[in-house]
Amino acid sequence: MSVTENRPALTGRGLNWWQAIGGGVVAVAVGNLLVLAVGKIAGASFLYRDHSGEHEVNAVGVLVASVPPLVVGPRIRTVSAGPLWRTQGSGAHHSVRE
Repeated sequence: MSVTENRPALTGRGLNWWQAIGGGVVAVAVGNLLVLAVGKIAGASFLYRDHSGEHEVNAVGVLVASVPPLVVGPRIRTVSAGPLWRTQGSGAHHSVRE
């Protein structure tokens, strides 16, 4: 008896890699902008100081700080995996045998 026998059948294929990354980027961007908006409405200053003076965090800064890592990171991981990524997630399901 395998562990997978008790699981319900999958009804869909799920998301492609670009849909998952794109959806994640949009969700994170909207979430971060929502946090910024709620903070601004609540009266938060969003100012920080460094050696060159004071800087205010705005929507562009939030997007620049949160979106590129989510876009570039998975691509770097895919490239660094080499040709293995083409065969690893090919849809073959493995069952665990007792």
